[in-house]
Amino acid sequence: NQATRNANDGISLTQVAEGAMEQVSDILNRMKEIAVQASNETYSAGDRDNMDLEFVALTAEIDRIAAETDFNGTVLLDGTNASVNIFVSDEIAAASDAISILTDIDATALGLTTAVATVDTTTLAEAAITAIDAAIVIVDDGRSQLGADANRLDHAVSNLMNRSEHQSAARSRIE
Repeated sequence: NQATRNANDGISLTQVAEGAMEQVSDILNRMKEIAVQASNETYSAGDRDNMDLEFVALTAEIDRIAAETDFNGTVLLDGTNASVNIFVSDEIAAASDAISILTDIDATALGLTTAVATVDTTTLAEAAITAIDAAIVIVDDGRSQLGADANRLDHAVSNLMNRSEHQSAARSRIE
């Protein structure tokens, strides 16, 4: 039935969002490695400038991922959609289940502001480490919520299929 297809679409939506957030997690981990390396005073200013090139490029990639991650034309992670409603009932009077998604994971929303968007000095690199740790927590929390939503929808699909099967069996016995 349509409610089952809706729930399965919702699972797919959460998987798309979670996959993008996994990439952001990987990027943040690499950015932390670079920041830790750049905070080491054994590197020259030129070495830090080279590290900063990758750091800045990774920040830009986080913004690109947030802006480009969509499901059926609905952008998921750039802050334009606070939630997506997935209707998982075959009853007319039932309310929809709102699946909340992390709405904004661009660099600014993650706290990677211009004050910590570079690692070309040891002081800035150390500040970036703190900001990146906070950003990792934000992304991890969002991924946890998406996993919970996907599991909830999976159970809704199982329940809907079970109801459909048993209602069909009951109808066949009556007719």
